[in-house]
Amino acid sequence: MQFERVRPIVLSVVDAEPTKVPVRRMTQASDFSVLDCATILHFVVVSGSEPARAVSAEFETYLLDRSEKLADFSDSERRASDQSAFEFVRRLEQLGCVVCAGVDQAELRFDDEPSKTRGWHIGCIAVSNHADEPEFVSV
Repeated sequence: MQFERVRPIVLSVVDAEPTKVPVRRMTQASDFSVLDCATILHFVVVSGSEPARAVSAEFETYLLDRSEKLADFSDSERRASDQSAFEFVRRLEQLGCVVCAGVDQAELRFDDEPSKTRGWHIGCIAVSNHADEPEFVSV
């Protein structure tokens, strides 16, 4: 059976209040599994030096590219991908940053049907200096 890839249509959110996503520090490659249920992935750089911001941009690009292929990965490919992603976390740690991740559910109202809400799992990855390590990220 073949599946056709369809690019999602991004709709405008109506009357959206920020969702506070609880995040915790990533300490091992398997921590990326917390993001598996996310429908949307939000990447934010809270603080960090210019070199850290440059690595964060590479990290975000890697995660976006990875997300398009993730469903097709075998278990061993998934572990290798998690390990490659975690290398960015290590690079950021060497630059004095921490990387935190988490997922929360939000009920969003979209402009195509403003009378109804839809549940979305919002994933978040936050990069910050150690001193600014967040417990929550508002998205």
